[in-house]
Amino acid sequence: MAEASKYGISGTPTSVIGYTQPNDPKTIKVVKVIRGAQKIDAFREALDSLYNEKPPAPAAEKKAGTR
Repeated sequence: MAEASKYGISGTPTSVIGYTQPNDPKTIKVVKVIRGAQKIDAFREALDSLYNEKPPAPAAEKKAGTR
């Protein structure tokens, strides 16, 4: 519950919609929090907004031996 409270989650059911960060797959960017028992349309809208959002591009990696 301590981890959930960091994100304002205080009850169930609560669903978090987001995506992982390119350079840190353990970090999730939360796009939408769905609280309470919702119809499938709430999840569809949240997922559609995620698909339409452009995630951050990974940082360019410098190749060895280049400047």
